[in-house]
Amino acid sequence: MTDDFEEAGKKFNLRKLVIVDTLSQDYSISQIWRHFKDNPDVTMVFMDSYSGLLKQLTSLIPKGEQFNRVLFETHGHAGVFYAGSTAVGPSLVKRDFAKYAALFPFHTRIYFSGCDIAADHDEFSDPTVKDAGFKFMKVFGETLLRMGGGEVLAYDGEGLTMMNYMLFVGGHTLHWPTDQLTTVYFKPGGIFDKRVPDPMAPKMEITPRNMSRWKPY
Repeated sequence: MTDDFEEAGKKFNLRKLVIVDTLSQDYSISQIWRHFKDNPDVTMVFMDSYSGLLKQLTSLIPKGEQFNRVLFETHGHAGVFYAGSTAVGPSLVKRDFAKYAALFPFHTRIYFSGCDIAADHDEFSDPTVKDAGFKFMKVFGETLLRMGGGEVLAYDGEGLTMMNYMLFVGGHTLHWPTDQLTTVYFKPGGIFDKRVPDPMAPKMEITPRNMSRWKPY
């Protein structure tokens, strides 16, 4: 699968999209910038508000940019990621994100680096909503991965933040052995395929550290 991703990226000039919430202080923005600034295959989006995120994503469409890897470096809680002070959940994704499917014409892997996004619930979430993390990830994939299908990944725990340490080890991405990575798979058409691991699967620690592939190992 990894080789297929790399070959498709080269053949169709697919890029990597890195979205950073500048209001979050859990990682070094300058460190992220230094890591990616000389990489011609990476497009950086820095935002501090929901409207700013939508504006920048919209600006990518007429440029003809296309991606098969996406990294969200933001805060989060069960079933949402943050864009500035806005908690972006399923309803906003359904309302505002459909047009951005054009950015992902082939099989695409989307990773959310925020705390608890895949969790069933947490202290900030609506207690009446069950399985909030999976519901968010499913709507996100159904909305944005309609053209080529793909994967949406997130953790169900808070992880360990290590300020100004190693990129993709600090900033939400060093998770405890009790944290579980959930991957939701979609077929072309944004059709839900499967959820791995299922809620009864053993806990695991997987951190996507390979910058060229963004593939958990």
